[in-house]
Amino acid sequence: ASEIAPTTLQDGLEARGFAVERLNTYTTRPVRDPGGEQLAAMESAQVATFGSPSAVMAWAAHANARPLCACMGSTTEKAAEAVGFGRVFTPMEPGVEGWAEATAAAVASVLRDHEESGVGAA
Repeated sequence: ASEIAPTTLQDGLEARGFAVERLNTYTTRPVRDPGGEQLAAMESAQVATFGSPSAVMAWAAHANARPLCACMGSTTEKAAEAVGFGRVFTPMEPGVEGWAEATAAAVASVLRDHEESGVGAA
């Protein structure tokens, strides 16, 4: 787990009598300054992908743009919706494979929108 992850699963298992040893295997750190080039890319992106709520929060803290987005799961989806992402693609079951499919669906949606409007994809 991440150091900032809630203890919901751990608590639930312990309440059912399981012995749980939590291992914080990574740490999420805030993005301090994405820099001009990266910020420009964020502002012009047509699709963003997020694997965690903290990634959504980092985006929202630095960019005004809210393009279509693909989220790994429903927790990340809720975070994206809470900060104003209007079109969010999320798999039925969280995971990398579903996230890739959601990303492909978001990109396909952008391409369809461009095709229908007669605008070339950037």
